[in-house]
Amino acid sequence: MTTFALVHGAWHGAWCWERLAPLLRDHGHRVVAMDLPSDDRSATVDTYADVVCGELNGHADVVLVGHSLAGVTIPLVAARLPVRHLVYV
Repeated sequence: MTTFALVHGAWHGAWCWERLAPLLRDHGHRVVAMDLPSDDRSATVDTYADVVCGELNGHADVVLVGHSLAGVTIPLVAARLPVRHLVYV
């Protein structure tokens, strides 16, 4: 079973995946969507990568999906964890 990690862009939250997540689950996949600390002005893309990595602890066969600003974050996550694919939206 594939785990889709859905990483939102700036000025969004995990809520922005509310229409996609059920479709992936209906096809038998796991979905992880997290809120990044985008309201924290001191947060960096490394901070965002820390959050994503923490959410993926214990998950295997990961596909990272990054929207907008998350296109900078997901390669950092891929450098830290094994992932199958990176998808840029």
